[in-house]
Amino acid sequence: MKSFWGKLLVVFIFGLLPATSLYLAAGRILDQRQSEDFDSAKTELRHELIRIADASSPGSFYFRVIESMMPEMLSEDNQQESRLAVIRKVQSICGQDMAIYMFDNLGMPENLPGYSPPNRFVVGKLWDILAETPEYSKGDEQRQLKRLQILLGAEASAGVIKNHEGQLLSLKKRRSSGYLFWKRKSPDSLAGVVVIVFPVLKPQQILSGPFRKHFASDLRLAFWNHEQDAPVFTSDQHADFNYMRSQVEKSSSEGLVHAGRLWITINTGSGVFLGSRELADNRYRNATGMLNLLFAVLATGMIALLFSRSFDLQKIYMRTGSKLLALLLVAIAIPTAGLLLTGVTAISTHEKVLWSRLENDVVTRLTAIEDDFAEEERNFVRHCNVLHEMLLKDSTEISCQAAAESMLASGQAIRIDLMALDGESLGALNKGSWFEGLEKSVDAYLRYLIEKRLAHRMRAEKIELRRKQDPVLNDIFGSTDFGFATITSAPGQLHNVRFGLNELMWYWNFIDVPGHPAAVISVFQARDIARKNFLKKVVRAGDEPLAVFDASRQTWLSEGFQATEESEILMRAAILTGKPQLRRISAAGRRWLALAYPGRVLAPYSLINLTDEQKIRQPVRVLYYLLATSIAIIFGVALLIARLLTETFLKPVTELDRGMHMVKQRRPEARVEIDVGDEFGELGKAFNEMVDELNEMQLARSVQEALFPQEKLKIDGFDTEIFNLAAADLGGDYCDYVKLDEHRYLFLIGDVSGHGTSAALCMAMAKATVFKACRDGLNFTELPGRISSILLQTVKRKKMMTMLFMLLDSADCTLQLINAGHNWPLIIRKDGSVEEISLTGMPLGVRESKRKPEHRTILLSQGDALFSYTDALIECQAPDGRIYGHEAMYLELAKMSKLSPAATVAKMKAVWDNFMAGGPQQDDLTMLVIKNMTKEPADVS
Repeated sequence: MKSFWGKLLVVFIFGLLPATSLYLAAGRILDQRQSEDFDSAKTELRHELIRIADASSPGSFYFRVIESMMPEMLSEDNQQESRLAVIRKVQSICGQDMAIYMFDNLGMPENLPGYSPPNRFVVGKLWDILAETPEYSKGDEQRQLKRLQILLGAEASAGVIKNHEGQLLSLKKRRSSGYLFWKRKSPDSLAGVVVIVFPVLKPQQILSGPFRKHFASDLRLAFWNHEQDAPVFTSDQHADFNYMRSQVEKSSSEGLVHAGRLWITINTGSGVFLGSRELADNRYRNATGMLNLLFAVLATGMIALLFSRSFDLQKIYMRTGSKLLALLLVAIAIPTAGLLLTGVTAISTHEKVLWSRLENDVVTRLTAIEDDFAEEERNFVRHCNVLHEMLLKDSTEISCQAAAESMLASGQAIRIDLMALDGESLGALNKGSWFEGLEKSVDAYLRYLIEKRLAHRMRAEKIELRRKQDPVLNDIFGSTDFGFATITSAPGQLHNVRFGLNELMWYWNFIDVPGHPAAVISVFQARDIARKNFLKKVVRAGDEPLAVFDASRQTWLSEGFQATEESEILMRAAILTGKPQLRRISAAGRRWLALAYPGRVLAPYSLINLTDEQKIRQPVRVLYYLLATSIAIIFGVALLIARLLTETFLKPVTELDRGMHMVKQRRPEARVEIDVGDEFGELGKAFNEMVDELNEMQLARSVQEALFPQEKLKIDGFDTEIFNLAAADLGGDYCDYVKLDEHRYLFLIGDVSGHGTSAALCMAMAKATVFKACRDGLNFTELPGRISSILLQTVKRKKMMTMLFMLLDSADCTLQLINAGHNWPLIIRKDGSVEEISLTGMPLGVRESKRKPEHRTILLSQGDALFSYTDALIECQAPDGRIYGHEAMYLELAKMSKLSPAATVAKMKAVWDNFMAGGPQQDDLTMLVIKNMTKEPADVS
């Protein structure tokens, strides 16, 4: 029984627990991926429906068609045939009801062969007014008004059209609607294009006609307008779209999955769109099935193993540390898993709450911006009241002329009228062409106001209207059906009125001062201008960019706002549905929470607000940090328990491991304390003895390193560099310099055979001999013999040493050389050539020699350098067995003629490291460079 519980514990810890954890984690990942793919599919289908809804909207459809053809129609390079082809193509898309009129650089109609649009005379007169051609004369707006209204509808006027260049103007005529678009080639040009379409295609006609070929192959689409219960357009006659629409609208989510397809609806101003696409989720279903099957097989195998007789714990070797690790896993796995799952769920829920709260805050703020537009209206009334007060105080002349002109210049008004008691104008200031063709109507109503509100003053001053009022107009102005009665009864207030296609703010007030020259003041302001002025004040770039979209021109107005495809889709979705739309988008290299707000009061302008995701991510990240901290605390407690367990069992091993780390760091105090009478105690004693020997070796290395030059030698006009890298703790290379006098310097580089203590001792003796010889008075040619003799006398085991002796005279730039079996030195000339100094001699310590060694004197010109080295440089071996060799060294040195000695050494070291590619260093490496930097031999007298 005891064996069974032991096996159960092992199977649970090392089998079932990790398998269950992996199963749950994999299942969570699959669910998450499936959810992400589903959200991605919903977003993609929604974007597709928005694109279709936007493209099938008559205004958007015609605007894009017209904008796409404008570059070709206004281009001077296109011939008549090309323009005619464009017109034919556009009419094939939009129908023959679209009329296109072209005008040349003189403002004259341009006739294309085979194409004669109707009403060319009236449109030509309209173009004279819009472009102000030579045929235009003041008053044409009024004279052509009836003709234009017959052609374009009762609300059309040339003055209004003149203010909307590049926009698609909606027209109404009887029971049909249409559009007008006009644009000049340039702001001062008389050439341009006018497009008129009556009647326009309906959304279902656009869907079934020109836009149908742009549908995706697997898309099923239906469209209902707001007047009919049955769809007016379907892409598939066999699908029951009415049933699917009712099911989607009953569901609580944005999308509904039915029969392997995803269904989504969007409600727009023109109607309801229902779209469907196949949902490819079989791969996750198959993956989930395979995961469940695999876990079942593993669980079955573990149960079978539990009851198997071949599974004997006594035959299984497991280290003590592994057993303790298993106990640690049991101690932390269950509470950590519970805390992790609970914490992640809670944080995820909290994140959703934060997103919802932020959305509400942004919607409230954008709604407040629209509400704040009322303040702009109040500002308009305040400016008008100030103007009225100034007029009341001055009864002799119009002193408010400057203030009125200032209002017009600053965009606070578009028209200011002042009328006398007899109904005649005292002044009319007008900005733009908003009222061209409507002056008579405004004049008639102002005279009507005088007659109604100032009749007592007219009787007192015995003044009558010079021009009789039209009885028909008086009936209209007095009727409550047209709204004029309300305006007449409320002087000094703001009135929202509409003249034709103009949407205006209107202020009027009377002047009831006897003898005052003025009787009525009237001020108009275009709401479109007021909206623009207001938006300029509230839209500012910052941490949360706020941008404006002009639906009439399909453009962004905000400077510095980087519109993306995601922001375009989001804004169009808001405009189409008439509801705020919230999405996460990428813009300017950052992630934002974007909320698009469709303009109502500010229409056609809509707003989009970008909020940095970090405002939500940061507090959520803090919660995750707290969760991680909690888990770390659990781990800490578990580790404390493990420490108590390992104090008895694993302390000796831990102590040895600590000592080994200290040895790796070359710390001399590396010791272990294992006070137990067993094998670990013996290991600790042997370890401490080994560290003592290593410390002695390290001390010897430090002493040897001190024998190398510690400071850089300074020679007038020359530069030097010495580099040494030992292959073992104690090396056998030797490199040194001695300053003999102001101009003479002795340099030495040598290589003792072998490594270790004996080689280091030979190097130290050589250095001592050199310094003694220099102190006694250097005889350059005798120095090799003295060193060789010392080696032969003091070293019992024969030790050979090669050495190159160099005596530099900085005054005449000469260098005397004696070579005792060392590698031939190299001269790197200023021009990049490399020369070997083939100077031979017997190595030191071989035998006594009574002959003076061969020596040579060379000249180091300005820019020349002497390069000397030990065998490790040319005998290094690559991992593939190749030897570096002399030729490769010569090629590299030839590239270094312009380098300083330090740069030359660094470059050769880098080449050497690269060639060995991390392989072991077999020998000590030493390099010496002496370079004439600025000294010219001719300078020496």
